[in-house]
Amino acid sequence: MTTLKQFFQNIKIKQLVITLFAGVLLLTSTACSNGKTQAATPSPASGSPNDIGRPQPGQSIYPTSDVQRGQDTTASDMKAKQLKEEAQKRNQKVQTPQGLVDELTPDQSVPEQAKDLGKSAQEAAKNATENTKKAAKNAAENTKQGLSNIKENTQNMVDQATDAIK
Repeated sequence: MTTLKQFFQNIKIKQLVITLFAGVLLLTSTACSNGKTQAATPSPASGSPNDIGRPQPGQSIYPTSDVQRGQDTTASDMKAKQLKEEAQKRNQKVQTPQGLVDELTPDQSVPEQAKDLGKSAQEAAKNATENTKKAAKNAAENTKQGLSNIKENTQNMVDQATDAIK
């Protein structure tokens, strides 16, 4: 309580009136404005950096570039050029079945790859057979459960009908 008294004793009436007047002036100027609170609206021909989709003179088409002015990018440029050339060479090379197989697994010969392919086909057929058996078993169990539910529901309906008749 004493701190409140000290606070109000230290405030002068002149300070309170000026603060109150400033607040009222701020509220009325904001409330009575015509809605244009922006300082200036840039025109489309002004070339402002806010123009989306239009790079300015001397500006990259990617304004958020990772590269800073004066930064040395020769190493990365050389690597990118080399990768691009390698990709073009691969696209231009005439592909034969042997070349395609060697490109996929260059450490194995064609007969070894054929054996692996045969093993993979056998495993796929085995998995398909097992999955089909499981699906048939699940279908039989689901059908059996469905018939049991139908029988139970029918019995419940008969019981309710006989109770309603009584």
